[in-house]
Amino acid sequence: MNREDFYNEIIEAVKDEIPEILKEVVSVERIEQMKVNDEKLIGICIRLSENAVAPTIYLDEFFEAYQEGIPAKQIAQHILCMTAEAGMHAPEVESISMKYEDVADKLTMQMVEGERNKVRLKDLVYRPVDNGMVMIPYIEIARDDDGGSYRTAVTKNMAQEFDYDIDMLLDQAFENLVAKNEPVLYEMGSFDDKPQSRNPMNEDFEINPFHGMYILTNNRKDEGGSVLFYPGMDTQIGELLGSNYFALPGSLHEFIIVPDNGMHEAEKLRQVVKEANATIIPPNEVLSDRVLYFDREKNKLYEPKGRERDGDERSDR
Repeated sequence: MNREDFYNEIIEAVKDEIPEILKEVVSVERIEQMKVNDEKLIGICIRLSENAVAPTIYLDEFFEAYQEGIPAKQIAQHILCMTAEAGMHAPEVESISMKYEDVADKLTMQMVEGERNKVRLKDLVYRPVDNGMVMIPYIEIARDDDGGSYRTAVTKNMAQEFDYDIDMLLDQAFENLVAKNEPVLYEMGSFDDKPQSRNPMNEDFEINPFHGMYILTNNRKDEGGSVLFYPGMDTQIGELLGSNYFALPGSLHEFIIVPDNGMHEAEKLRQVVKEANATIIPPNEVLSDRVLYFDREKNKLYEPKGRERDGDERSDR
């Protein structure tokens, strides 16, 4: 069975599982949504007719279970339970004002690669960043007890409807991102043993000169790839290391910092990143195949071209 037939069968199974007494007041909708890296996901939204908001349950996560023999009826029952559970914890967004002054402190940002998100960006407000990255502002409506969040990207239609000053909104979203997500730099493989925060911007932060690689993220280890683009962060890391360095995108959540000891080539590191993105990192968590390089003398973070490690041919993107 192909995925399209699977979607249709599960949606019909969900409709069948809704008790007769509720069928007149419950609607079941198929939802198509473009997510990170232009990944189109198919979901199902089950809502009481009088409610304006309901969670979307994405169906692709059940496809493998279905192929392994889990009946559509059982999957449908699970989806209904998930919807009920999510509905119990969902914020009452109907009463939330979307005026700028009421959402300013709820703004945050997500960093993605522009090239990988061309379709998605057509409808969104965003700001280009160096080296092909873009920042997308979100309104974080609420957080649950498990650290998850209910948020919505700021679309161009929203900006027009609520008369947002785009530059002011983008500036505030970035300011909130930096203020609420502390940077953390740690030796690769050591973070679980050292749960305390290690902020590289602190004066007492010390680098282990004998360690070869570091992870740069935020204190939540969630979408921490943006930390490298905090004001002055690239320069500070170079000062801590006492050397130039490579920055490898591990995922949306982190960069791997590799001091330049003369033994690495950008092209070989790029191949490592590309292979990891193709085989290990989930598609919706890939940040980029680009390997970046920080030159302390130039005080510049850039993408080396071709096989140059730190040569003269450079990209100013």
